[in-house]
Amino acid sequence: MVAAGDRLDAPRADVRVSAMVGKDEDASVVSARLRDAAERGEALELILVLRGTVRPAWGKDPGRWHLRVRGQPVFTFPAESVIAATPICRGTGRAPR
Repeated sequence: MVAAGDRLDAPRADVRVSAMVGKDEDASVVSARLRDAAERGEALELILVLRGTVRPAWGKDPGRWHLRVRGQPVFTFPAESVIAATPICRGTGRAPR
């Protein structure tokens, strides 16, 4: 859920669920919310932070990208799902501030 202050943005205002911010929640709380949504078949909008290397996903669907997260399978996504892209400082594994 997307929230601005204490209110949800207009397209989501009719949904009777509170917004969650993962960094403010214990991982078990986030897991419980995801599990509940999965059991109900509920559609969610998730905002994730993934760090890795990207390359175009060549093939039948131009506009898709591959992200390789260290030690994980390749994650494929459409370019329109990206809301921000920040370079990573390789020395610390985090983007410089």
